[in-house]
Amino acid sequence: MEKVTSFIIKRRRYRVKLVYADNYIYFHFGYSPDVIAEVKESMQGAHYCGYDKPPRKIWRIDQCPRNEFRIAFLQGQNPYAPYDVTPENWVSDLPLYEHQKEMAAHWYNHRFAIFACEMGTGKTLAAIDVCNRLIKEQNIKLPSLAVWYIGPGTGIRAVQREFIKWNVDWQPRYFTYNAIVKEMKQWHPSKRTPNILIVDESSYIKTPTAQRTQAIAHLAVAIRTEYPKTGYIVEMSGTPAPKAPIDWWAQCEVACPGFLREANIHKMKNGNR
Repeated sequence: MEKVTSFIIKRRRYRVKLVYADNYIYFHFGYSPDVIAEVKESMQGAHYCGYDKPPRKIWRIDQCPRNEFRIAFLQGQNPYAPYDVTPENWVSDLPLYEHQKEMAAHWYNHRFAIFACEMGTGKTLAAIDVCNRLIKEQNIKLPSLAVWYIGPGTGIRAVQREFIKWNVDWQPRYFTYNAIVKEMKQWHPSKRTPNILIVDESSYIKTPTAQRTQAIAHLAVAIRTEYPKTGYIVEMSGTPAPKAPIDWWAQCEVACPGFLREANIHKMKNGNR
């Protein structure tokens, strides 16, 4: 498939032809340092084909959610728009504090979100409340494997106590971080992909090369692909202000690939713009 479009970079417009083939997107454009810099800095899998055999003076990137997000942005669209919408007021049968209602409304309205809140602020109960509404709205039959919870072993035990405390009549499928790596390695297409994913203590996936990060990122892509309108993902972190800001890169990439401009953690670390 071919598409001729234009990229807006530094208030200038550049004509670009996009060719989709073999799980790649090929860029054809006249020589422009601005376009080259944007492709290199913000696109996943950026590769110059001039040294291939046979050589071609074009750039190639992966077909993936991150690159589609960045392309939409360069075309003048606003893929950030869903996150600019003010969430509706949240009404719940559970005794939520106002800040918990804000968390619940944020996840419910934006679908792919992060709870970056201090420990003890009630992230779990807010997530449970959202799941309660989604289960009713989507008519999910119980028992169901539609909701997966991933977290450290101690966190899982604490969450199980929360379900008992609040008399919740359903249970998610629980995974430790080691267990989700094993599950994804043994995945079979016949298995059901969850449409609701809760990732607790999401600082565990701050390292992009870690197996647990890659396993959860792959699962997140599958959820977006299979449930484009009914998929929900939330990451919950009790360390909203880590010592190194780059710790947020992989977590943001799971929640919304392409939201951060930098194509990888190294570019973010080096401060490329």
